[in-house]
Order: sequence, then C-alpha cells, then structure tokens
Amino acid sequence: MTSSKKHFIDAVKYIENFYTAVGSRKVMGVNIFQRDIYYGIIDDKNNIVYPSETNLKALSANNEVLAIDFVADAFEDFQNDIYLALDNGTIRQPSFLRNMEPTKGWESTLGLYNDHMGNIYEDFVGGYLSENSRHATVRNFADFIDHFIRYVKINVDKNPISLSRFIVSTKCTRRISGLILEVLDADYNNKQFSADKVLNDPYFNMYLNTAAKYGFKIDVGVPWRLVADIRTPEMIAYMNKPPADPDYASYGITNIEQLFRVYYYKCYRKDILFLKKYLISFYNNFASAMPFSKHVCTGASKVHTEIIRRHVIEEADIDSEYNNASWALMYFKLRILEENINVTPEQVSQIKTKIIRINRSSSFEQVAAYIKNTIVRLSLDQVA
Repeated sequence: MTSSKKHFIDAVKYIENFYTAVGSRKVMGVNIFQRDIYYGIIDDKNNIVYPSETNLKALSANNEVLAIDFVADAFEDFQNDIYLALDNGTIRQPSFLRNMEPTKGWESTLGLYNDHMGNIYEDFVGGYLSENSRHATVRNFADFIDHFIRYVKINVDKNPISLSRFIVSTKCTRRISGLILEVLDADYNNKQFSADKVLNDPYFNMYLNTAAKYGFKIDVGVPWRLVADIRTPEMIAYMNKPPADPDYASYGITNIEQLFRVYYYKCYRKDILFLKKYLISFYNNFASAMPFSKHVCTGASKVHTEIIRRHVIEEADIDSEYNNASWALMYFKLRILEENINVTPEQVSQIKTKIIRINRSSSFEQVAAYIKNTIVRLSLDQVA
C-alpha cells in the first residue's frame, strides 16, 4: 500500500473513531476533519450562508448536475485529465474511473427548506392541533401563533424552524453549498461497499492526486465525493481566471471573504422574512381547510355554542397588528428555543426594548444583525 493511500485510509479511521467517541454523526470529513463540519455553509465571519443561484453552472458531462461556476470549471479539467489517462492507456485495469461521471451536485436550499416546512405544517396542523381538539381553540391568527410556539417548544430538537437552523441540521444536505460533486451513483444504503470500491481501486492514488491538482479534496466518509477546497491556490486560481484565458469566464474572486460576500446569502438577513411568510401561509391553509370553529361559551344561565368563522388573512392586515419589531421578537424567542439557550425574563425585556429602539432608528437588517449577534453572545455565555 502506498503512503498516500495509507494516510487517507488512516484519516478515514480517525474520523470514524472521533465521531464514535463524541457520539456525533459523520458529516463532512474532506480529509479536513472536525473544523470543517460546516464547511461551505458557514462563512469566514461565522455567518450561516447559502449560495445565490445566479452563480451556478451546469456540467457538460451531465447538464442536470450543477455546481458553483468556478467549481464546475475545475471539475471539467479534472475529468478531462482522467479521460486523458484512459485514452493514453495509463488506466489499464478495471477501475471506477472508467465510469466516473458527475451524478450529484448542488441542491436548492430554498427548495429543501420549503419541503421541510411543508412537513412542519403537516405535523403541526395534522398532528399537534388535531390532538385533544386543539384546533377548536384557534379562533384567529394570534391563537394560531400561540399554539405554534407551544408546538416548537415540544418539537424543536427534531424539527428546526428557522432557515439558519435548518441549514446546519442533519435534515439539510451539505450539497447546498455548491462546492460538492459526486462521481458515482453509489448506494447510500451500503456505503461501506461503495467506499471500499473507491479506496481499493488500483488507481486510487491517481484519483486522489488528480483531484488535488485541481483544488479538490476527497470526503473521507464518502470517497466518491469531491469537495472544492476554496483555501487552496489551485481552486482560488479558478475563481479568478485571467480575462485572457479563452476557455473560462473571469469570475474576479480573489479571496474567500470576497467569495462569500459576492456568491452567498447570509441567512440571518432572510430568517425573519421567511418566518413571517410561512406562518401566514400556514394559517391561511388551515383557515381554508377548516373555516369554522365551535367555541363553547358558558353564560349566566346556560351554556351555548358559538360558531366562529376563520378568515384568510392578507399580509397587510397582519402588519397592522404585528409590526417588524413583533416579528423580530417572535424570531428571537424561536432562535433561543432552537439553540437551547436559557434567558431570564429581565434579559428578554431588555432585548425587546433594544429591538424596538433599533427598529425605530435604523434598518430592519440591523435588527436582524442585532438578534444574530445576541444569539451568538448568549450561546457563548451559556457555555462559559
């Protein structure tokens, strides 16, 4: 066994032992280890991010597979190098490289999140509200929100609500980063067999070294998965190909900070807007499906049943009752639940006051930034 292959296999064993020891799940690996568990979805400023679709590019070998544009360029050169080795007879023995094609790449963050929130709606309305006829107590949007917060408190560990929490959860694939490509249509139900097929390939070292030549590393847990290492000079060169190079567009990205600033959205800027959008949609779907509520009223002399009609609401109607500060505070309470942060009523009161003040004097983005920074600070304080 060559030294590079032994090093890689030792890395695989190290990763497996490490995650077993800490009782966590294997997530990334990329022969880059623990610090890269959120590689590609947390930027250089520790913001949770996802890429803009405007910077995606289809691969010529399979135009249904997409990646970040410069990653697609690097992969095409990598694949052409492998093709050359096949054509000139360097690869003679049976090898997975003979059938290597891009099979999976970027997945839509918002598409996955929308599917997830659809499941949340079904679980909340079809499950939680149906139990003990809770739905009968929902007379309006405010009642609906009260029940939703209670639902979140019970289910937050298994069902993230905010986009930020969803992205870093096990429910979201890391392929959303646009930095990951898979080159085999492998069986995830028998991952060890597929991994052994790659690791024991007679040309594994060629695969490993050729990938590195173009700025890719191999996911140690899923070795048929290539990860664009944006820290390498090889991949940075693809981000900023000179205009004189006729084969490539000049993307003009010279460093990681610029990459995340230009190519990626920061989730904290979107979270509150998505929360508002989904909760209004949830309520309207519920009100449309169950437009009437029976409410038992106890009077002075007799008990009677009152029929209450639930009305579909417009966002403008909600804005008169729930302003930006109200949504921001609701979001803050949701995030502390998601992050399992303990806060006192006094802290909540102080934060509410600050949110209202920032909302009056500055932009709503500043409100979102304040909440993000507050969550980080409270998390650190709790650990300390």
